[in-house]
Amino acid sequence: YDATVIPLEHPPESNNSTPIDLAVGISLQNLDLDAAGYLTVNAWMQFKWIDFRLKWDPELYEGITQIRLPPSMVWKPDMALYNQKSYGMEDDLMAQLEKSIARVVVRSSGEVIWIPPAKFAADCSSEDNMMKMEDPTEPQRCHIKLGSWTYDGLHLNLTSYYGTEQIEAETSWFSRNSPYIVAEQEQGAIVVKKYDCCVEPYQSIHFRFKVQKAYDVQDGKKVYFIDPEKIKTKNNLY
Repeated sequence: YDATVIPLEHPPESNNSTPIDLAVGISLQNLDLDAAGYLTVNAWMQFKWIDFRLKWDPELYEGITQIRLPPSMVWKPDMALYNQKSYGMEDDLMAQLEKSIARVVVRSSGEVIWIPPAKFAADCSSEDNMMKMEDPTEPQRCHIKLGSWTYDGLHLNLTSYYGTEQIEAETSWFSRNSPYIVAEQEQGAIVVKKYDCCVEPYQSIHFRFKVQKAYDVQDGKKVYFIDPEKIKTKNNLY
């Protein structure tokens, strides 16, 4: 087993080749937005794929149907945040995933589930959103754009982690102590793009939502901009 080799049964050049379906999700924990429109995110990343080399028959192994392994022992996708505030810093998502010690769960079917925690800063601006931040207490549009750094669409096919067409960030474990909350979820998308340099398609998955300031700390005390009771109804808070 070589953890540096993507688990494709056939190379992309083969007529029998199909890309690996990589299910991608994100479970938001807490959020903070600065005056420039950069969103600091604490989250659990969510990845799921099939590695055919890791299949086994549970009947041959005393009924064992799943195991936990250090992430360094299996192949993992090189996922990156495309709208990251800065690269090469401590909050670089790709570097965090590379160094993560969060174990993977491997099932006898070859399914690999990996949910590493991460902290990063995303640039909320876009072609149609300059993040003027004229009233920071109003809902602000933001997005998280994820994709492989090197693998094209012939190697990886991005899908929703939850197996639905709906692409939304999960908030079921969102902290009620977060300075910002998710005020509204917008329909995300899996975008396929081709570049002039290459014939291969490249995919990225976009999570889109609006965030709103919940409170600020003034003179050592919390000042709420949203009724604390209403905050509970905005997200499925634990």
